[in-house]
Amino acid sequence: MQPIKLKSVEFGGVKVNDVKSWGFAAITDEQGATATVEFPGAEVARRANAIAEAILSLSGLAIEDESKIESLLKIDRARIQTDGVVRSVVGALRTAVIELQCQHASIGMTEALGARPRGRVQLYANLNRYLRDVLKRRTPKDFGQAAERAVEAGFRHLKTDPFDEMGQARSADDVLDAASVGFERLAAMRSSAGPDVALLVDCHGGFDVDTAPLVAKELAELGVIFFEDPVPQRDENVDDLGKIAQQVTIPVVAGGSTYGEEAFDNLVKHGGVSIIMPDVQRCGGVAVASMAARAAAESGVRTSCHSPFGPLSLLASAHVQASTPASFPLEHAVFENEWRADLVEPRERVEDGYFWFPGGNGLGAMLNWDAIERHGRRWRV
Repeated sequence: MQPIKLKSVEFGGVKVNDVKSWGFAAITDEQGATATVEFPGAEVARRANAIAEAILSLSGLAIEDESKIESLLKIDRARIQTDGVVRSVVGALRTAVIELQCQHASIGMTEALGARPRGRVQLYANLNRYLRDVLKRRTPKDFGQAAERAVEAGFRHLKTDPFDEMGQARSADDVLDAASVGFERLAAMRSSAGPDVALLVDCHGGFDVDTAPLVAKELAELGVIFFEDPVPQRDENVDDLGKIAQQVTIPVVAGGSTYGEEAFDNLVKHGGVSIIMPDVQRCGGVAVASMAARAAAESGVRTSCHSPFGPLSLLASAHVQASTPASFPLEHAVFENEWRADLVEPRERVEDGYFWFPGGNGLGAMLNWDAIERHGRRWRV
């Protein structure tokens, strides 16, 4: 692939709802090609400044391989692991380099990741942000109505985070009592969605090695097939995940905050996970996510990219999903607003529970700056 010399960057940001934001960077090389990438909306100005500073440091350097970004910026792995801003900057730049190389080679991102292009990938509906940040109501009835709406939109897999009441519960009895409302929320979803729709649960690290199996037993009776982050996701908790996986019948899922192929390999070998969730904004970019997915597939582990974000993140994640031989449906945060599809050109296409690729080179879509400015702002650093 052609060496890339980065030249300049322009930023966009939108407020998705009262709580969440998305950040975007349009990175141009010396030949005039532009790569658009998404980065976490939290601390968006700080992340934008860090991306701009990194591009200035890389100015004039010929980047032949995206994996060299770390060493070219003189950032050690320990700092990347502990600093979320640095991690997102490195991931954005690594993805941008591949995107620019795709444009110069006139190939799509899925092909660059080593697979044949596909027309679509299946999605699952993440209802967390709609219920928490938009609807702002959390009764079992609200969960049931949200599930019904998602099924009507064509989704056959629904995810939620139902365990709000954990608080300081520590004993087994306390945990099951605190989780009881969560079970009611899931039961309402099951009733509304019907028996043939898969339920997925994100625990956000709310349990421990002793209490997670107790909760999983109750979830299994509700037909839940996805047990995400039962304990807080940290490198030192990998063995705890493995102990939990040995005791539960539901597939254990983790990896949304993991960086680097080695860490995902550790999750597979010692965490007992059945599904890994590389996040293209946090894991090191699309190449890391794709390589981790392929390696996991060799051990019989599936991949579902962590992607409850905006349209560029979903598009990049879809290319990763298309490049792996063992994928689970891809995460998609639904019902956050009515205009997310307009932020990219061609317009984002999600129909009947599937994401449809736009075609073209690289990711296949660019930012629609008119829509960005209509719903947010555009700036340079």
